[in-house]
Amino acid sequence: MSVIRVSIIALLISSSAAFAFPTDEVPTDGVAFLAKVKTAAPEQIVAKATIVMMKDGKPTNLQTGTNGYTCTIDPTGTPLCADENALAVL
Repeated sequence: MSVIRVSIIALLISSSAAFAFPTDEVPTDGVAFLAKVKTAAPEQIVAKATIVMMKDGKPTNLQTGTNGYTCTIDPTGTPLCADENALAVL
């Protein structure tokens, strides 16, 4: 399951470059990362989503979710969340 999750996160990150946000900053500490990623979707979604931060090229879970959504920040600094259906399309 974790191999699938890593693959999905890699797809999410690589396919979201078309989105534009005012900052290209990708926070490197967990608190700042969580603050920025929480702007990706309504609180009801992010609060129960899995939140993944890339550290040294490897995914690190900052929050284990229960609602089927995965949230992260792509390399361009864009916070994003996707559910299982959106991940299947990617």
